[in-house]
Amino acid sequence: MAALAPASLPTPFTKNRIPATSTLVLLQMCQNFQEIRQVHAQLVVSGLLHCPPNAGRLLESYATLSHLDYALSIFNATPCPDVFAYNTIIRGLTLGKDPYHSLLMYNQFLLDGLYPDNYTYTFVLKACSQLKAISEGKQVHCQILKAGTPPDTYINSSLISMYMNSGNLSCAEHVLAEFSQENTLANNSIISGHLAELEPMSGDRYKLAGQMFSYAGEKENATRIRKFIKENDLGTTRGLSFIEVGCVITEFVSGKVDHRRGSEIHRMLETINRQLEIGRQ
Repeated sequence: MAALAPASLPTPFTKNRIPATSTLVLLQMCQNFQEIRQVHAQLVVSGLLHCPPNAGRLLESYATLSHLDYALSIFNATPCPDVFAYNTIIRGLTLGKDPYHSLLMYNQFLLDGLYPDNYTYTFVLKACSQLKAISEGKQVHCQILKAGTPPDTYINSSLISMYMNSGNLSCAEHVLAEFSQENTLANNSIISGHLAELEPMSGDRYKLAGQMFSYAGEKENATRIRKFIKENDLGTTRGLSFIEVGCVITEFVSGKVDHRRGSEIHRMLETINRQLEIGRQ
């Protein structure tokens, strides 16, 4: 993308005549940090930085690129941040592995008299989960119930993960029981928690839980489980599979421990292959 020169902005660039969508369009065109900074500078010079929704969209752009320092500087200079601005910062802090300040920001959000939405609750609960802050998580859960927030897949999954990470299986099951929608991610969280609880040092149990998280799109939890298996040197049963590369079938093995009936399984596969070859003749 070419540099965003001042001439590319609507002219004359004034508070009264600039279209409300111009800033959003420009920020959507930005592909890197330097281009966002150019738009930022033009908004400052024009005096339009704090005209809604410019500040919120700009801090969202910085947060998306993980430049939370710039996002926070805009947020702190905004006279009355709205729900969108708070949600953007809370999300950025949570995903940026700073759950402590995410919860502090949520507390300020409430002190400002704003009302959380489903987006707010989801990332606040994720922050509680990262900190294993069961007390704070329960408070947020109570706030959700008191507000009468309609059931939401992401909120309920975040609640279940929060309780699971804090070791509270009974509360996680209670949330799942009240969650009327069929939710694969929530069920995976419950099942994997039980697997780890029943056999805490079974590599295969953790491996299965990691695969379930991966299939449900929870890549972060799947990676965390794989790291736990490696750090604790947990043995996992080897699994044999096949892959086709360039019209050539190649077998591969994953895991650390040979299956106790591996030789027998291999002989059976060879027999089946021979029978298939005979059938083709």
